[in-house]
Amino acid sequence: MRDFVDSRQFCDSVERISKNWTRERSIDLRNDVVDNSNFHVDKTMFFNLKQINLRDFIRLSIVSWYFPEEIRVVLQSDLREAQSKFSSEDKFLLEQFLLSEAEMLCFLLETRLWHSRDFFGNLLKDFRELNKYLKVKNFRKKVVVPQRKRGYHDQGSRVEDHRWLPKKDYSLTEEQNRIEENRVRHGDTIEFLRGFLN
Repeated sequence: MRDFVDSRQFCDSVERISKNWTRERSIDLRNDVVDNSNFHVDKTMFFNLKQINLRDFIRLSIVSWYFPEEIRVVLQSDLREAQSKFSSEDKFLLEQFLLSEAEMLCFLLETRLWHSRDFFGNLLKDFRELNKYLKVKNFRKKVVVPQRKRGYHDQGSRVEDHRWLPKKDYSLTEEQNRIEENRVRHGDTIEFLRGFLN
């Protein structure tokens, strides 16, 4: 925090505020039933986190540590999957909240991103906005009825001459290599910070 805060009081406040909300929400989540015996076959995410923004991701990852274990494990797994849509810098920030509860609290105490008034007044204020992400998705699929038809579906796969594009572009390979190097560098930085915090 940008201002000096008592670490014990700060951790107790985060835990108290988060537990008050997760206690009510975990009862609702335990009562939700998925009406499909094989929902896990091609499941990507259990919760509805496709459209989550950075601020809500941070809030949800903070309170995820105070859910009961059976909800926390699934929620954090979905958060890690949703993390892939953010930029490298944002992934680096979000990783600090998903490492462990102790490292998340240490990061919050040491960071200069928020003032304590801003953190408790805006970030941990009202969790009702997060309810839209914690709805269990419906995994029912529409039954596909095969249709009889003559011939092939694609009706020929040759690309027209004026729409043809080259198959290999070495600039894309160089761009991918640069992205992977950034990813490795961010991973090394996270490991260094974990060693520094421990």
